[in-house]
Amino acid sequence: MPPRFTRSALALAAAFLLAPPPASAQRWDDLEDALEGRELILRPTTEGRRKLYIDAEVFALHRGDRLFPLRESEPVQIVDADPKDDHIELEIRSGRLGRGRIDFHGPAPAADDFERWLDEVFEIATAEADFHRYVGNRRSRMLHVRGANHLPEAADREPFHVAADAAGAGYSLCGACFLPTPDVSNYETERSLAMLGLQQVRATYHPAVAPERQVDVERVGRRVLDGWPAPLKGYRSTGSRYSTPTTSMPTRCRPVTSS
Repeated sequence: MPPRFTRSALALAAAFLLAPPPASAQRWDDLEDALEGRELILRPTTEGRRKLYIDAEVFALHRGDRLFPLRESEPVQIVDADPKDDHIELEIRSGRLGRGRIDFHGPAPAADDFERWLDEVFEIATAEADFHRYVGNRRSRMLHVRGANHLPEAADREPFHVAADAAGAGYSLCGACFLPTPDVSNYETERSLAMLGLQQVRATYHPAVAPERQVDVERVGRRVLDGWPAPLKGYRSTGSRYSTPTTSMPTRCRPVTSS
């Protein structure tokens, strides 16, 4: 005997099939038409950073050199929006400075959420005078750049518009956020520079393994990492490997490659 369905069950099934998809299920293509031709105000560059994290898996990336770095706000127009599977590329043009490009990487958001993303790079909802581009960690008393991927929890954040105000409030500059780094154009060049620095460190301070001290070094290293105030991102663990220098070099984090 074939199964029998009640009228209410059939109505429920029809409503489920005909319901529109949730906003978060849209694609980057859905935002293309609304973006092209839009006129916006591009924010100044913060501490020479091309990559700005917006959420844990979402970031904006400045491409090109005409509009980067930028010392003051600049009117621009989006002349082309090129959606991809996991990001969208926005080509922008300034009548005074020329063309540039900004990419937004992450899962395609709802239209309202994308306005919040745009506000991190353009003056959408927040005027530049009210934009807090620095974040203080109330627990560690360290000052970070807005857009870093190691910001403290929301409850521990203290916003600042300029770094000088944070210094007056007793904050110290985060070494990762404020470390001057060259604007490297590609990965291979960046890797070559990193390997050169690593070779210079090894040539000056030869690493030596002291088995009798390895347990203590392991314990201290794990205590430091376990007590880190924010999640560490961008690094791959290669196991428990620590070494003690043979000279009186200050203790610092160093890359250790697997053999």
